[in-house]
Amino acid sequence: MTQVNYALRKSDFRGVELVETALPVCQGDDVVIAPRYVGLCGTDLNILRGGRSDSAQILGHEGVAEVVQAGDNVRILSVGDWVVLNPVNRTNQDEVLGHSFDGLFQSRMKIENIEQRQWMYELIPEVLRSRVGALIEPLATAVYSYELIGKPDRDSNVVIFGDGPVALLNLVLLWLRGVTNITLVHGSSRRVDFAKSLGIESTRYVNYSSSNLTENIVESLYGCPADVTLICTGPNSVEKCVSVSLKYTRSGGLVNLIASAMHPVISVKSGDLNVAAIRRMNVCGQVYGNGSEAFTTAEGSVVNFVGQRGTSSSHIRESIDLISRYTGVFRRFVTSRIDFRTAASFINDRVEKTVSSSREFSDMKMILVNDS
Repeated sequence: MTQVNYALRKSDFRGVELVETALPVCQGDDVVIAPRYVGLCGTDLNILRGGRSDSAQILGHEGVAEVVQAGDNVRILSVGDWVVLNPVNRTNQDEVLGHSFDGLFQSRMKIENIEQRQWMYELIPEVLRSRVGALIEPLATAVYSYELIGKPDRDSNVVIFGDGPVALLNLVLLWLRGVTNITLVHGSSRRVDFAKSLGIESTRYVNYSSSNLTENIVESLYGCPADVTLICTGPNSVEKCVSVSLKYTRSGGLVNLIASAMHPVISVKSGDLNVAAIRRMNVCGQVYGNGSEAFTTAEGSVVNFVGQRGTSSSHIRESIDLISRYTGVFRRFVTSRIDFRTAASFINDRVEKTVSSSREFSDMKMILVNDS
């Protein structure tokens, strides 16, 4: 058994540093978990580059873990169980693993009063006790998105902005659900090659950097308006994506703000849009307020905006089922794996590339592996 708790803690400037801390002490109502496979997320990189000021000093919210200690009063989990972490508290959406409190970038983590925090986890089958298990939570967000956009059918026209794991997990899920008319608006990195390698032949590709972006998207739709747009980019691109989407989305169509924006409120041609407020309307499967916001364009069309935070237990369970059935498809997303204790330099290199805008990433998902 490990005698030291290793953690990747946020550095004072940017990036992370490997530190040693005391092992957590398991009390009667607690469990201690060993995060075994943890994904590095674009949101993590944004925090580590100084783009957000989340209070957690240890990040990491996508992953699967093994229960290594359980208090005497714990009846719902046992030593040896494996769980996937569900990061957002459905009753308090500001309580988020790896954001408001310390996350999975550590070799041991204590969950206090586990009976009161059952929202935090779902048990996983043995087949997902591997690197691909770290995709359960991000795929669950795609399951949630599919639900929020009304489960489009095969004849729907869908546009996806982004070429990172979240965007491409949404692409794969739509394909598995029979949606074929999809345009992927991608960046200039080599990740588009990965997207094409998935073999979803009906997908059309448009470069985000093209001078005639709107026209190229319309052309990819064969002159038809889009029914749905998914925005899965970094925060810096959200405002432009929204502005462009208003030009080709049909009246009554839908835009899902999966990504958060750099600023809570963005300005487009016909007014302001409160992205932060819209994303807080749908949390872990629960609807707050209207659940969507209608926006009237300069041309008089009405486009509906939805957003999402977190996932529900049912989204997580559906994700578990999908990855269990299509393991080979989803395993391809795991293109990098690195030992947890040597990951700091790799993560810091990625952070510096995002700062310098040198985004020549060809890999998809990096998984931190903790064997201790």
